[in-house]
Amino acid sequence: MLAFGATQRYEDGVEVTVSAPDRFTPSEAAAGHRAGYTAVTVQVTVRNGSDERLELALVQVSARDGDGREATRIFDVGPELGSGLTGALLPGRKAVAAYGFDVPPGKGAALDVEVRIGFERPSAFWSGTIP
Repeated sequence: MLAFGATQRYEDGVEVTVSAPDRFTPSEAAAGHRAGYTAVTVQVTVRNGSDERLELALVQVSARDGDGREATRIFDVGPELGSGLTGALLPGRKAVAAYGFDVPPGKGAALDVEVRIGFERPSAFWSGTIP
């Protein structure tokens, strides 16, 4: 487990960083938010230090609360929570996207975020508390 803000570096030069979660209030147009749940966003940054183009469509981002329950993804126009990382990333470039999650109510104020880039690299995990 990495702390939020830490960077996972892969042997091929690809790097991933997940920011600490921030609470937000979803708009009325938001999809995926339920009353009583905590809405949070994280910023996922991917740097392509490899020699090849990186397909961002293969990036998977998911989250669980401190009790191990899956946090549903939130899509909203307010904090620009759209489709996440998309397109291709050229060598030497970076891409950043916000992801929103709906954390179930419970005793744990922790969040675990998993990021998987493609099929050849293992998942990386970040963990910390929700402010």
